[in-house]
Amino acid sequence: MTEPSLPANDLASLQAYLARAALGAELPPELHGTRLAIYRRLVQGALDTCMLSILPRTAARLGDRFWREARRFYAERGPATHYLRDVPSEFLAWCRGRWPSLEDIPAYALDLAAHEVTAIEVGAALDGSARPAVAALSLEAPVVFQEATALRRYAHAVHLLPEEESDRSEPEARPVALLVYRDAAHELRYLELSPTAAFLLEGLLEGLTLQQAIVEGARRGEVRVADARLQGVAVLLGDLAERGALLGGVAPGV
Repeated sequence: MTEPSLPANDLASLQAYLARAALGAELPPELHGTRLAIYRRLVQGALDTCMLSILPRTAARLGDRFWREARRFYAERGPATHYLRDVPSEFLAWCRGRWPSLEDIPAYALDLAAHEVTAIEVGAALDGSARPAVAALSLEAPVVFQEATALRRYAHAVHLLPEEESDRSEPEARPVALLVYRDAAHELRYLELSPTAAFLLEGLLEGLTLQQAIVEGARRGEVRVADARLQGVAVLLGDLAERGALLGGVAPGV
């Protein structure tokens, strides 16, 4: 078979042509049986393998529906990242604009996918070499978390689902704030937070000083700053320090 000619002297046209050949929902008839068809299978195979390795439980629960969505993502948007491990994150961002309106996809699916993506993101986070110098905690300074730390909010308790890919139980529909971090042994850990603790830690993770985070957390949670609540903050921060998630305060002058 004669290979079809490619667009000449136009880089944009060539890129669009190759993207359609590699990721399009349907392979153009003129490309059937060509080397580009082989290239298409290789590209989609690599993307599928990555998606399955990072979103195994989401893929297992949605079955063929998941892969139809993946194919549509490849065709309509396609990955923009240079790193395969980031493709599921881009897929998740794309799904956020679609799945809430699709009746055949469970309402908890987005949360489960986000939970699986977060596990990879936190697991692959930096070792801490770029974090600020650490000192004792101070009300006037931000705090330093280890870099492998994230706070996620879900509308379903997907973090309590069994790990088995064969499981089909449904999570409880309730608001969840979850701190995800690596412990001293580099094991992934999850800590479900109270609403008050979640608002406080969100402020700290945004870079507010400890005092600002306490005030802003109280405002967001519509609660009053009182001595008892400040004692609760101290207990929370002490617990996070023992877990290895909180390292201390930002050193003066940093």
